[in-house]
Amino acid sequence: MTQLLGPNLHNSPTDIHTYWTVKTYDKDGNLKKVVAENEHNVFPSACIDTIHNNTFINNSLSGSGFTYIGLTADTTQTINAAQTSLTGEISTNGLTRILAVTRTHSAGTSTSLVEHTFTLTGSQSDITRAALFNAVSTGTMGPFAAFSNGSTGAMVSGETVKVSITITTS
Repeated sequence: MTQLLGPNLHNSPTDIHTYWTVKTYDKDGNLKKVVAENEHNVFPSACIDTIHNNTFINNSLSGSGFTYIGLTADTTQTINAAQTSLTGEISTNGLTRILAVTRTHSAGTSTSLVEHTFTLTGSQSDITRAALFNAVSTGTMGPFAAFSNGSTGAMVSGETVKVSITITTS
């Protein structure tokens, strides 16, 4: 499997990886579909640059981490490191980009978790991709993924979508 992580990055022990799990639930909280289970993603070049700048270059806390989750039903966007935005990002029915409720990292480990459960307030035809951003609107797009298990399919008000992104550096 080829891993698209950014320019001049390859499958070495120092690569950065994120793994996405997306599940849908019916109105009663029963698991409806596993859309993605530990699905590897793409790290856009701008995300790598922002990580390096925020971690090693900038000496102020003016930036935000990649803590906002955006969703789309678009299937035309090419998944590669050159992307800077999420085509057709959903902005209605409870699926608007949002600050993830769960953002955890344990000191001394190389793993973090960014996770949020969206509750639909209307109908949605599908969700096929997701991305992390460092702002509630615009900003830099971080890791993003298309779901190889397909898509959520049609969903209705009251159903939920849980998006879990595990970030691992080694």
